[in-house]
Amino acid sequence: MSGMRFLGTFIRIIYAVFLALFISPVAIALPLTTEDSGTLGKSRLKIELNGESSEVQTSGSKETSVTREASIIYGLGDNLNGFVGLPHREVSAQEADGSTRFYSGYADAKFGLKWRYFEQGGFSSGLKGTISSPTGDAAKKLGYGRSTYGMNAISSYELEEWEVHMNLGYTLQPNSLDELERLVNLSAAVVYKFQGRWQMMADMGSTSSKGLNDSLGFFGLGLSYAIAKDIYAEIGWKHSASASTDEIGRLARLAVKFY
Repeated sequence: MSGMRFLGTFIRIIYAVFLALFISPVAIALPLTTEDSGTLGKSRLKIELNGESSEVQTSGSKETSVTREASIIYGLGDNLNGFVGLPHREVSAQEADGSTRFYSGYADAKFGLKWRYFEQGGFSSGLKGTISSPTGDAAKKLGYGRSTYGMNAISSYELEEWEVHMNLGYTLQPNSLDELERLVNLSAAVVYKFQGRWQMMADMGSTSSKGLNDSLGFFGLGLSYAIAKDIYAEIGWKHSASASTDEIGRLARLAVKFY
């Protein structure tokens, strides 16, 4: 029990440091948007503490937000994960007329399953389905006010030092007209492993909506370090842009696996 208490205290300390970093505009960023096909294994548990600081520029307005999220992933089978995530957001918006708004609270909770259905040699494929619950206050733009539904097809190829991951996804998400907008995402990532504990990552992709020409493209870089066998810290940077929007994202993650 003393070991578990020490681990719990350690996680809280590290998370507090992460949260303190995100009060500053020089906060750090989450490495990958592209999902890998890996699963935990039956009865294994993973806890992730995520933080994100982003700045979004649109025509005449600027929005700065800080998102903190705790996620729990559990191995329902050798090749099947279940997960839940609860984010909290703080948003400061400056409008074109000079007025400012600030709001904070819990955003929409996420639930889902991830299934690795094929594996041969270094190649594997999987599917990840996600549903969000409208727990966030839509009036404060902390949530959509309706559930969203997403499915992501995943392919991964792993070598001793390199990994390549590709995603193709489809999401039904409410828009300003209270209709379910159809979003398509396509992305790829490359991971290089070195020095035993380190990983460098590059990530790029785009999200587009049927009937709209204003697709959102992104590019990101990241770095991961294994603090211990089952404790990982990750940082990075991501730039997203479209014809009307420019966003810089700075995030961080602490992940702990339990067996």
